[in-house]
Amino acid sequence: MSAEHRLMIKLMKGYEKSIRPVMNSSEAVDIKLGLALTQILDLDEKNQVLTTNVWMEVEWYDQKLHWSSQDYEGMKSIRLPCDRLWLPDVVLYNSVDDYTSGYMPSLAMVFDSSRVFWGPVVRFRSSCKIDITYFPFDDQMCKLKLGSWAYHGLQVNVFNRSDTIDVSNLVDNGEWELIHVRVERNVIFYNCCEEPFPDVTFYVHLRRRVKYYFMNIIIPCIILSFLCISGFLLPPESGEKITLGLSVLLTITVFMLMVADKMPSTSESISVIKTITLIIALKEMKASKHLIDRDEWFKSLIDILEIKQSEDEDDEECYREWRDVAFVLDRLFFILFLILTSLSTLCILAMNPGDHFIF
Repeated sequence: MSAEHRLMIKLMKGYEKSIRPVMNSSEAVDIKLGLALTQILDLDEKNQVLTTNVWMEVEWYDQKLHWSSQDYEGMKSIRLPCDRLWLPDVVLYNSVDDYTSGYMPSLAMVFDSSRVFWGPVVRFRSSCKIDITYFPFDDQMCKLKLGSWAYHGLQVNVFNRSDTIDVSNLVDNGEWELIHVRVERNVIFYNCCEEPFPDVTFYVHLRRRVKYYFMNIIIPCIILSFLCISGFLLPPESGEKITLGLSVLLTITVFMLMVADKMPSTSESISVIKTITLIIALKEMKASKHLIDRDEWFKSLIDILEIKQSEDEDDEECYREWRDVAFVLDRLFFILFLILTSLSTLCILAMNPGDHFIF
């Protein structure tokens, strides 16, 4: 019989995996938690769910598992099936799954000093509150909150192994860029119990890769914005004004539907780009009405422009004068909306939504 076989028989003899591995029941089992993030699979904005692949790093001391390496041919460690050992009931508090799948069955490393290291590979699906205000230039802060579910802090006390998440094996995501990670330990008192419940929360700061949206949404919207105001450059008597306005309005409506389809159904925030496209659409609807009433305001404007009317002028002269008024107004509003559109475009491109995250 090999030394490894003899050691396994010795360790498992009389071992009860449902009992906390302490000699004194008043002692707490200290659990050190860590994560190695390997892949960000998806961030579902509609359902507000983050899906990640991680390697968990769980470490504790099992006082029932110890031996002298000299008695077993110098063996200082052994791999044992995790389903035969006591395991901390660490769960993801903000999981959107039903907890029925459990952890991957894997081997745990047991050392002669009673230290146990367990590193299962896990796919987490966690809730993540999405803020779409700056879409598509948005940053998102998601968290993975881990802790014991049944044991309070006086029985199982969880700590973080380090102040960050291991991202050395991270596979880049095509849509999201990992900006920053940090780890925080919290101790919370819930209404149900007097004892503390510690947890370890891993924060993941993500930034959307904007190239796809810039080419397929931002640039077309900018072109539509300037195409919309270009209608002011057409001759007042031109019938293409209405045709251009309706075409731009229809195209903007399609883009609004595209943006809305990508966004979660929430009333807490509205994206800036959606607001701007809505304003452009409303402006285009308003600009399509070219029926001008000859009221007192226009009479005053005519006086300012030194365009005077007399009762004896014929219809042709009246038509030319009103055409001149429309021409001046078109140029005036073209300059006004050109300035507003340019400034709003620059403001959107200069936005840095990550500034409101504090690390």
